[in-house]
Amino acid sequence: MIIVAVATVKEHPKVPAIEQIESCAAAVQNMSVAIHALGFGSIWKTGAPAYDPRVKLALGLKESDAIVAYLYVGTPTTRERPAPVLNLTDFVEHWQ
Repeated sequence: MIIVAVATVKEHPKVPAIEQIESCAAAVQNMSVAIHALGFGSIWKTGAPAYDPRVKLALGLKESDAIVAYLYVGTPTTRERPAPVLNLTDFVEHWQ
């Protein structure tokens, strides 16, 4: 299944367009966490089709709408890979 997350951006005196888009992105992240908690897998991909006006037209969206994510959802076919163990000192240095 592919969930297309769309921010319907509206002029608002207190909520700029970027915050409307960011709140949609936060919702997508929460959906992904919930999907994984239910035992399914998901991957968030966007890419060029999210910015193509023909795709918006095909989905019945307005020009001002923003496709924030294509969230692909399914049943994992592989086991989770363990995260690599990283050495913190490779990424942090003391600065004064």
